[in-house]
Amino acid sequence: MAKFENGTTAEPPILIRIIVEDENDNDPVFPEKQEGAVSELSQSDTFVMKIYAKDADDPQTANGQVTYSILEQIPDGRSMFSIKETGEIYVQQRTLDRETHSSYLLKVKGTDMKGEKGCRTGTGTVTINILDVNDNVPTLDKSHYEESVMENTTKVEVLRIKAKDLDLINTDNWHTVFSIFSGNEAGYFAITTDEKTNEGVVTVIQSLDYEKVKEVNLKVAMRNKAAYHSSVVSAPGDSIYSIKIKVKNKGPMFIPATKVISVSENSKVVSTQTVIDTYAAIDGDTLVTAKNVWYAKLNDPANWLIIDEKTAEIKLNQIPDRESEYVINGNYTVKIICQKNDIPAKTATGTIVLVVEDVNDNCPTLTNPNQIVCSSHTALPVSAKDRDADPNGPPFRFRVVPEGTKQWTVEPANNSTSVILRANQKLWPGWYKVQLDVWDQQGKACDKPQVLKVEVCTCEGEKTCNRIVPSATFGVLGLGTLLLALLLLLLPLLEQPLQFFYPPFLSSPPHTSYRDELRIYKDEGQESPISMGSVLCRGCEDRNYFEEADNNLDFLNNLGPRFETLAEICMGSAIKIDSVYTTAPVLLYTTAPVLPTTRYISTLLLTDRPVSAQGVYVVNEALRVGEMVILR
Repeated sequence: MAKFENGTTAEPPILIRIIVEDENDNDPVFPEKQEGAVSELSQSDTFVMKIYAKDADDPQTANGQVTYSILEQIPDGRSMFSIKETGEIYVQQRTLDRETHSSYLLKVKGTDMKGEKGCRTGTGTVTINILDVNDNVPTLDKSHYEESVMENTTKVEVLRIKAKDLDLINTDNWHTVFSIFSGNEAGYFAITTDEKTNEGVVTVIQSLDYEKVKEVNLKVAMRNKAAYHSSVVSAPGDSIYSIKIKVKNKGPMFIPATKVISVSENSKVVSTQTVIDTYAAIDGDTLVTAKNVWYAKLNDPANWLIIDEKTAEIKLNQIPDRESEYVINGNYTVKIICQKNDIPAKTATGTIVLVVEDVNDNCPTLTNPNQIVCSSHTALPVSAKDRDADPNGPPFRFRVVPEGTKQWTVEPANNSTSVILRANQKLWPGWYKVQLDVWDQQGKACDKPQVLKVEVCTCEGEKTCNRIVPSATFGVLGLGTLLLALLLLLLPLLEQPLQFFYPPFLSSPPHTSYRDELRIYKDEGQESPISMGSVLCRGCEDRNYFEEADNNLDFLNNLGPRFETLAEICMGSAIKIDSVYTTAPVLLYTTAPVLPTTRYISTLLLTDRPVSAQGVYVVNEALRVGEMVILR
């Protein structure tokens, strides 16, 4: 702008326009997704869609003007589409089939400058979906179907026939409408469509009589909900199918299907060969007792019943036992069959349930007749069981039999089937037998007392029971050597004869001389005092016994019943010993201190032959640990 020196404008401003000439420096760019659709079987030249690409160059020049072409079609094959330079896509072939290809992918190209020298290009993809038309008729797997229906029944599904259609599923082009074309003039049947499965469902809506109608032949027609495409040419009868439905004559049937019969297990109330009930089938047509039929058992697991093959009378073959393994919750189940002598034969099955009424024919018994307890404990739980049901079972009542057991008492527990058995005095290691009477709720007990065997043992930490563990290397020879060594070491101490007195806890002394014969109880425990306080003799006048045994180990083969357990542990196998009486010298060895008129200790006996015993020996002088005495 021109100005004077004083800064004023010398002349008005002049507008100068500068036009920037466009240079073709941009490629055509297609959108990320372009999609169109056209119906299958469309005519040629049917418009599908228009595509476009953006070119940043001047649209008023060839630099920004784009022309279009198709580079590739997926799936390959005949070119189904054409495209104009301006981007309009049309159907080229009229054979588009959705059931063959449901969509096509076109790879397209855009070119500016009309493809002249120096042009720029870009590529993109276009998806064309093929729309379904009803160009397929529904069909069935078979042209002819057969089914049967029982007479005198209604509202029963007879048959399902599934339609197949290639058109798009769950559309009106796919849904099938079924109808009975002929054969149903009497209105026995109806057919409907299950739209979820596209099945025709044939149902009997009016009962049939076999004596009047033996079979019905139906003609079933099918069509789609939607109208067919003009390309579909269907001849009459193409979608009509035959269905033959035979009417079945009702045979015998059991009503009710399950018959319940109550019967006692008490032989005084019921007896075998007596009719307890009748379970006859009825005729399905006349609903009266079936004729010309015979009966038999299908399943009678314990063979308790007899059924008359002609009259269906039920008899007991055995007196039921409610505690049988075949009785479940008091019920015993038998399956029977009725067959009608027709051709073909007709059969029916029924169920008999015997409800076995309980009788108090079982006494309570100990749940665990063998128990182990630590010697430091004075009580252990004892429980009983009874196979009878309420009210012939628990609560139980327990009592220690005083004639057989003196040092135990029972105390109540927190349930109806158990008590606490408590010792009245300290328990020494060994075996005890406790006799118990147990009564059920009705006062029934076993004829003989229940015997509880209790093993008392020493425990580590009041938990672990200590028992003798056999050694794999310590055999009979080792045992014999050990015992002989003990005999030789202690032989000088054996000088005085043994004197005895009777234990104070027994009611009366045995009328037996203890100087001439050794008697030993086989059973251990408090009722067998020898195991709790076996008596050892002090001294023996005949030392030749030990001298003869010095080099002779044959005695180890006849250790006697008191040594049998230890020998078996050492040998690792059982030893059979026949008990006999003997007057031979007997070695007794103390394993704990023994005071006169006090407790007794376990005894280790060694004889030259087996020993049987009927009496008890006690010591009237104190014995020390490890002291050995000989009794003759």
